[in-house]
Amino acid sequence: MTWQDVFECWEFDCGQHVPPFQNVIASEHIHVSGPFEAQIINWCPVSELEKQKSAILRSRHGWYRDTGKGTLHTVELLWEYRDNAEVTALILLGAFLFESTRADRGSGAAMLQLLTDVVRGQFRQMEIDWWHHLSTNALPECSFAQVPTEYYGRYITMAVASSWLSLTAWKPLVVHQVVAPA
Repeated sequence: MTWQDVFECWEFDCGQHVPPFQNVIASEHIHVSGPFEAQIINWCPVSELEKQKSAILRSRHGWYRDTGKGTLHTVELLWEYRDNAEVTALILLGAFLFESTRADRGSGAAMLQLLTDVVRGQFRQMEIDWWHHLSTNALPECSFAQVPTEYYGRYITMAVASSWLSLTAWKPLVVHQVVAPA
């Protein structure tokens, strides 16, 4: 199994089940003035988006959302590679596998580990950092069902479904803080 095999399976599943992830990953942007120039990106539940945007615009202290390091790593990677469909697939599949390999110790664990090794190898080849081993989550919502299987395509189908769930319930929110005029 190669990364190309995995990516072709991902593209096939996405084409069968969901619209392109690029359409879903579209971020919300807010520009605020502050004492320094910075950019903050984090997850925001879609149901709270307007409320969060209003609160950020009223605040003088910027924006902070208590998000785990793993999910924060994911949203930052998705933002950095937002224009590359293949790397987006790599990140979403990697996030799903990061959580799944810790959960599944059943009869499908060997195939899950093989798939994870292929995906991690592609992360290394592209010099993208994997999630820290102490991270507890990589996606804001991850649905993993233990499905004993020796066919890697089923895990990819589950990863597509889990990614779709996360990206329809949560949205990356980018706050651009610019230096206030003197």
